[in-house]
Amino acid sequence: MGHKASISTKTTSNLLSPLLEGMELEGFYGMKNPCYASPLVGPTDDPTCLHGAPWHNLTTQPTMGGDLPSHVSVANDDNFHRVDSVTPVHLPEVDSDCDKAGLFSSCTLDSITVSQNIYGNLDKFDTGYYPIAASEMKTKISSRQRI
Repeated sequence: MGHKASISTKTTSNLLSPLLEGMELEGFYGMKNPCYASPLVGPTDDPTCLHGAPWHNLTTQPTMGGDLPSHVSVANDDNFHRVDSVTPVHLPEVDSDCDKAGLFSSCTLDSITVSQNIYGNLDKFDTGYYPIAASEMKTKISSRQRI
């Protein structure tokens, strides 16, 4: 019986690992609540909430930056905030001293993005009939020209 259980556990792990990875990259609110905070950069060490969506750090902002010279890279820090909030207004930013680094010196553009995941109300009980992933990731990113 122990042998069958280990095969079943391993098969389940193999089957679910891509789904769990997608949920982690999205910053799925079902795993942890978002760290909505007043400052632009929210808490990074709070184990009870999510700081931001790793997908935007790995893909969204670096892709929007376009083809940068090989010595320039983008390091993004995504933060969960309600993107339609009026007070305070959270906007993306780029912080860099690349101009001072010299023409061919390696340089990292530090950027901050703001995002909010939107979820449907159809599958609150997670029956498997409706999707549970975010239907939309509202994101404020810096433009290609700004990067």
